[in-house]
Amino acid sequence: MLDVDIKFSKGRLPIQVKFKLNHINAGIFGLSGCGKSCLMSMLAGLLKPDEGRIALDKETLFDSRNHINQLVNHPAIALVSDDVPLNTGKTIRENLLVRYDQQPVTQRRFDFSTIVDLLKLEHLLDFRAQHLSRSEKLRILLGRSLLAAPRVLLLDDAFSSLDDNLKLPIYRFLHYAHEKHRIGILHSSSTLNEALRLTDFLILMADGEVLAADFLQQIVANQHLLESAAGPAIDNILPITVVEHDPAYGCTLAMFFGIRLVLPYTPRAIRGNSYHIGLRS
Repeated sequence: MLDVDIKFSKGRLPIQVKFKLNHINAGIFGLSGCGKSCLMSMLAGLLKPDEGRIALDKETLFDSRNHINQLVNHPAIALVSDDVPLNTGKTIRENLLVRYDQQPVTQRRFDFSTIVDLLKLEHLLDFRAQHLSRSEKLRILLGRSLLAAPRVLLLDDAFSSLDDNLKLPIYRFLHYAHEKHRIGILHSSSTLNEALRLTDFLILMADGEVLAADFLQQIVANQHLLESAAGPAIDNILPITVVEHDPAYGCTLAMFFGIRLVLPYTPRAIRGNSYHIGLRS
């Protein structure tokens, strides 16, 4: 369980968020600048809330009233974000293994070579962590985080720079990590489809506040919530499976519970994979 009730006023936008997750697997969705990254940074200990409380399971990680702050470098939480630095004086291999080598073998959840293969990092291992692309840096941070075996993995818009051929195997592995190893995941994105890749539970944010924390079907039923968080109203959000692409006619064919849909041509959507689409009025 993750219980969050915090305030922060030192940034451009005052943040006041309150939510409780009994099952830690949620997408955090809202437009750019709504406070998602600030929230993630506070949960990871990069920013200190002005006041409030954060508890993970039965452990209090932050409590301003009782002067408790255990968030900084807490082994239970790992953040993948542009704001997290790598050690540029060490190799990629050394960055990946920074916590892994300190763990007893019995506590390790994933094999080093499995993570390296998944994230396509083999060719980088012996180079120093310098002059990296955003995609390379975030993949290294994700690898380091998974190898550290956290209880909660925070993904702050971590995959927007990846193409689907790399992104989709990572999503499948994260789903496995959550189901098999019970790693909690919070995944933030300003794109609704991305926020829903690993879960159908959403934390909806706007203007520094949490508007709702509920399952997608409940949020969709309240059109005002989506208008507040995403601008123009989304009348329906449909889970679909891509069947095939027809470039000659400029369309993509998909199925929605046995109903065949003809969509605008979207060649990046991979056949057989599931997505969510929004229908706007």
